[in-house]
Amino acid sequence: VLASDGSEDGLGGDIVSEAQFSDFELSFEFQISAEGNSGVFYRVQEREGEALWMVAPEFQGLADTAYIDMGTMDMNKHLTGDNYDLHSSMVTATSPVGEWNTGRIVVLENHVEHWLNGQLTVQYDYYTDEWKDLVRVSKFNPALYARSPSGSIGLQDHGHDVRYRNIKIRPHI
Repeated sequence: VLASDGSEDGLGGDIVSEAQFSDFELSFEFQISAEGNSGVFYRVQEREGEALWMVAPEFQGLADTAYIDMGTMDMNKHLTGDNYDLHSSMVTATSPVGEWNTGRIVVLENHVEHWLNGQLTVQYDYYTDEWKDLVRVSKFNPALYARSPSGSIGLQDHGHDVRYRNIKIRPHI
């Protein structure tokens, strides 16, 4: 994903898999630039006029220190490894800007885990009362957000220089 103006309509657009997955283990490496911002989305059901972040959970990828230093928003639940806007990382495991990180997302039925550089950062269960309460008070529309038991994998073009490599998925059948 190449840098543009930092908007969500970057130069290349989001990359979304044709295949859909319900239960899976996804591993990937990513490298964030000095003010980089991106994310990996899962169980995406694309809808006309709706961005990935509006319909699916996100493993956040961010130049954490740069955004904390900007002081323009509350960074709780918005750092690398978080389930963006819903669950905050339990640990800080991010490599320095410019170095490669390894991410892993495990989804088995309604249970989800985010892993960053070998450390569990977030785990949650879809559709629990806690989940419903978090979505209701977030910026997401509860009628659209994460309503599908399966979907595509998406890499977000947020207009920043971000690199992904070694993307591997193992479906659980």
